Amino acid sequence: APVVDPGVTKKTLALPRGVWFDFHDGRRHAGGQSVTLALDAARIPVLVRAGSFVPMVAPVARTRDYRSDAFELHYWADASVTEARGRMYEDDGERFGAHLDGGHELLDFEARHTGDGLRLRLSRSDGDYPGRPDAREVSVVVHGWTAAPREVVVAGEPLAIDAVGFDPASGTVRFGLRWEGRAVEVRLR
Repeated sequence: APVVDPGVTKKTLALPRGVWFDFHDGRRHAGGQSVTLALDAARIPVLVRAGSFVPMVAPVARTRDYRSDAFELHYWADASVTEARGRMYEDDGERFGAHLDGGHELLDFEARHTGDGLRLRLSRSDGDYPGRPDAREVSVVVHGWTAAPREVVVAGEPLAIDAVGFDPASGTVRFGLRWEGRAVEVRLR
């Protein structure tokens, strides 16, 4: 929600139906109503719909410095969204038309709420391009989580609980995984 007038200290937004999370502090908002948000001079209001995947790489000064061998994968979880999907397009960033001739890959993300928690699935297409990483270090960040998870299982192997971060103030769970291209399943309970 852009702020274009000087001196404004709050902004009222009409939210579409659904559940929305404040990108910056994790507060949950029910949609289908108007909300008033306090403004901070350092950032504009950004809300993310529950069930959204947002992959993020470290900031770069130039597009030629972009790399996807390490990135964060954010997912905004809410029981109101039982299934969700996201996709990330990748190519070498150099050649025009890579999306037409297979010189790219698609990274697919899926989420499914289950009776005992959340299941995530990461997979990728068989596309290829110069410089495509064989493996990626992914920092998974699940927003909207209300308690520290009892268990996080990646590709059938439980993570040590001290390798899983939980921030109750923002409602986020954070853990890392090495993704070597084949589909990987993650379960949080």
